[in-house]
Amino acid sequence: MSTKETSLNILLIGASGYIGGTILHALSLNDSFRVTTLTRKESSANAITASYPNVRTLIGSLADQSTLRSAATTADVVVYAARNTQDGIVSILEGLAARRDVHSRNNKTELQRTSALFIMISAIISTSDPADMGRLGEAPPETVQVLSDVSDVAAIMHLPDHHWHVGQERNFYRLTDQYGDGAIIPIIMSLPFMVGTGTGPVNRINFLHDFVSAVLHYKDHRPFTLGPGRNMWNWASPRDIAAAVTCTLHEWVKDRGNIEMRGYYFVEAGQFEIGDLARHVGRLLASDECSVEVECEILEYTEFAKLLPDLPGLWGVNALGRGDRLRSLGWKPEITSWQPLVEDCMTYVLGDKR
Repeated sequence: MSTKETSLNILLIGASGYIGGTILHALSLNDSFRVTTLTRKESSANAITASYPNVRTLIGSLADQSTLRSAATTADVVVYAARNTQDGIVSILEGLAARRDVHSRNNKTELQRTSALFIMISAIISTSDPADMGRLGEAPPETVQVLSDVSDVAAIMHLPDHHWHVGQERNFYRLTDQYGDGAIIPIIMSLPFMVGTGTGPVNRINFLHDFVSAVLHYKDHRPFTLGPGRNMWNWASPRDIAAAVTCTLHEWVKDRGNIEMRGYYFVEAGQFEIGDLARHVGRLLASDECSVEVECEILEYTEFAKLLPDLPGLWGVNALGRGDRLRSLGWKPEITSWQPLVEDCMTYVLGDKR
């Protein structure tokens, strides 16, 4: 396939973040991806430009309606990786709709060929019920259904609105239908617990780095869990998450009018128990040989939140799903063992202190 056929204009929101920055790094490796980013700080813009001179960087916030609308008007793809928000969505959709209107003056085939793809980065925690907060740290019930993003689409699309992120996800689909008129294809990419250091130009750390730092400052470097730590999560490395985005884009290039691409895409390399993750951190701090048996201290929510105040509840819930859809497109995780990724986080946090 020629460069002209595969060329895409991509608007990336959140490029200064942990996930967005890692996605930016992956996109920058493909010469046929022309990337525009939006960042609030001039220092972040300078860091992006220094690392990726070919990336166009706009300085502004998600409240800058005209900036977002103008940037989206020339985009084939939007990747929205801003954390826990949907600010600016309407402005972006207005820009994509204006792009659609230009092509609709031609024929239907031309409109389909130039349809836009909108990837919203969300989280697998949408499968978790907040009503389970009373059993934080407990193992998944034996009756729990681990949903597949291929065979259980109906169940995923009808998750209760009170689940985390589900309201935002429903609103995203509603708005893309409202503004897209069939020419904006929405994808929700649901991320797992991310293990590993990011590769972006600004922020490279996440929740696990915070946990390592907290254990370092806890008594005797003892690891801790929220409740017994028997709860389970999907996991993947940030690099494999970025690869999932690029895999989806390559699939999009094959048929830009393919409305069947709409839907949920779970990213997962496997599953782990949070207590195992915590104990591995403890072993790494206790011994370079990682042979020491370590027990975790079991904490109640209030105690745990003092040590990790940023979204402490996610450390106690179960968040599982099967990422069959990406695998059907040819994506597979390059990193299939999480333990070396924990060591990577440890090295990054400790730096020269190790």
